[in-house]
Amino acid sequence: MKLINDVVTETEAEFSFDELFVSRTDKRGIIVSGNDVFIRISGYSEEELVGRPHNIIRHPDMPASVFKILWDLIQNDKIAVAYVKNRAKDGRIYWVVATVFPFDGGYLSIRFKPASEYFLKIKEVYTEAKEIEDKQGRDASHAFLIEWLGKHGFASYEEFMTEALRVELKLRDEKVGRSDFPEPSRLYEKLLLDLSTSMRAITQRFGAASRIFNLLPTLKGHFGKHSLAFADICEQLQSLSVNMSISSHKLGKEGGTLSIVANIFQNTTLQVLKNYERFSKNSADVSQRLAEIMIGILSSRVQAEMLSFYIYEILGSKAVATGDKGQIA
Repeated sequence: MKLINDVVTETEAEFSFDELFVSRTDKRGIIVSGNDVFIRISGYSEEELVGRPHNIIRHPDMPASVFKILWDLIQNDKIAVAYVKNRAKDGRIYWVVATVFPFDGGYLSIRFKPASEYFLKIKEVYTEAKEIEDKQGRDASHAFLIEWLGKHGFASYEEFMTEALRVELKLRDEKVGRSDFPEPSRLYEKLLLDLSTSMRAITQRFGAASRIFNLLPTLKGHFGKHSLAFADICEQLQSLSVNMSISSHKLGKEGGTLSIVANIFQNTTLQVLKNYERFSKNSADVSQRLAEIMIGILSSRVQAEMLSFYIYEILGSKAVATGDKGQIA
């Protein structure tokens, strides 16, 4: 059977906001395992997926430049987040926001349904990037993506992916409801339920942290605006001190007092500039560290969601199999 095919349709594969796709690959991107949602939506059997490259589900509309960005991150042991358009075996399409985690044996990918304004914009951007890629190559497509991000206020792709993941998780919180878990009938089910209770507590803590994160883009915008204004003032001060010094020399003896004032003013201005440069450098370092903390916490939230969903699936399948009340539909 030919697994990687050319079948493409405009029909979307339906799945809900509370469902999570999970798959694991080795370092080469070969599928090692996947959860029930991944198998169901892909349309392939588990036997057809395991041992095949993960691009078995890649949609031809996806720009290769996006995967280059993703691979550059994870091969440097960094977490990567990307919007991805996939293709099921029967040609149906489905969009996900994927968070990929490197680990010693390979990569773990956790995906869920996107819904934000970033997602709507990125769909259009990918179309244009793919057209550029087909005509001019992957590097041109990559340059276009980075330029687009810069025009929309993102200094890097990593900054964009952090913000996109923050917004998508916030929207997912608004859309997702949880059914009650089935009553545990065995010891291991009780252990799973206890673990799930702990995970829910952690998720609540993540929710509290996310409320703080939601303020950061606004604060960053204000800081950037006022920082630029401050830089402009420093530049004008420096220009003024130079003009004062030149004028005092042209005045000769009559400019003696002005020369003293100009020198003092110039020294003060230089000190202001040094302090500003130090401030800018420290602020950039703080911003970078903050971004790293944010992507770490947000990605941990994704992992916590995955674990809760996995437990939910296990207990739900046991309930369905045994006919217990409270089974999950």
